[in-house]
Amino acid sequence: MRPHLHRTAALLTGAVLALGATACSGDGGTDGSGDAPSSDASASATSDDGAGGEDSLRDAIADLYNGPDPDATGDPAEGECFADELIDRLGEDGLVEAGIAEEGGGVVDRPAALDEPTAEAWADATLACSDFYETSAAALQAQSPKDLDEPAYADCLRDAVTEDDVRAALVASLTGALDDPAVTTLSRAQATCADGAVS
Repeated sequence: MRPHLHRTAALLTGAVLALGATACSGDGGTDGSGDAPSSDASASATSDDGAGGEDSLRDAIADLYNGPDPDATGDPAEGECFADELIDRLGEDGLVEAGIAEEGGGVVDRPAALDEPTAEAWADATLACSDFYETSAAALQAQSPKDLDEPAYADCLRDAVTEDDVRAALVASLTGALDDPAVTTLSRAQATCADGAVS
């Protein structure tokens, strides 16, 4: 699901990283070419008080996660859940230090590849808020010109890779390590399951 960091679960669709992150078409920490995204900053939202700043940051992270078309790859409410989980794990200061957020409540439009602790927090927040297997199916269907049996694909992928496998692949992808064995294992499983579920 990568390129930006949008809906991370869709970051790895088919045999390659498609998203970003969905979390970032946002995609995830890297783009489909395997390069880490650039660090161009988006306009940041500002607020006069801390509560308003955190609300602004929460909304900005949710938008980053959901990407430009939230309905294409899952439930838009996942973005709100993800934002809460990520802020819980890293805090506002931690998000700024990681290069994801800007002072005042905005987010970086295309965060650079994340360090491992930040990538782990991102992956854990993603998996806490969405079913990777179903989101991957929805993302693949949205990108494919063919009809995909989404339940069959999701079941196949669930049998092929564990959530720990998925987490490892997401962390590797978000850190820019696209040659990591975990990424290869997941992308091959996705390709195999897609072949068996496309009509």
